[in-house]
Amino acid sequence: MSRRLFTAIAAAVSMLGLAACTSSTGTHTQSPPSSSASGSSTASESSSPPPTGTSPTVSPTEKAAVAAYVAFRTAAHNAEKNPADTAREAALKAYAVDPALGHEGGSLISYVTGDIAWGGTPPAARVSVTAVQPASKPYPMVTLRDCPTAAPSWKPYNIKTHKPVPVQFPGSTAPPPHAITATVIYYRSRWLVQTSVTEVKKTCAPS
Repeated sequence: MSRRLFTAIAAAVSMLGLAACTSSTGTHTQSPPSSSASGSSTASESSSPPPTGTSPTVSPTEKAAVAAYVAFRTAAHNAEKNPADTAREAALKAYAVDPALGHEGGSLISYVTGDIAWGGTPPAARVSVTAVQPASKPYPMVTLRDCPTAAPSWKPYNIKTHKPVPVQFPGSTAPPPHAITATVIYYRSRWLVQTSVTEVKKTCAPS
């Protein structure tokens, strides 16, 4: 399947992370799928994706998965600006499940412990769809690649001294931006980020 770059979606949902506490369904454009006739043990959790439509270019499934990912990244950046704000951390649950959710939560805890917050303009997502797997088990899955924009002003600082904190990329051998590979699953009638892995050994270019 050809990769498709989603640059407009980042702008379209840039405010969703700020309002994530209001409704977890606000970012999803598709209607819930019809109930499955099978007697699966997860019958209360929808495991069938919504109709994908007939668009020959970008399907509603792809749009919804990308929107969920971008909203998760926006909510994460919002939380990183004030890691001690528990409402901002809770907002992440509208767009992700473990292990992606737990990983971001762990990062926020480390920031609070270290008196660290992030300031400046965060990177914007530049997302391409690399795989759509509607028959994936146990949940339908979309795989994404994100090569975010360079964000030289997005830096951590000590909230007590207001002095910059050195940026460290464990194992990194190349300057950012670094590519992020994410999987988004259709779980409980919505698309949620399940994994998010950053490749820090080389600088990425958008697909």
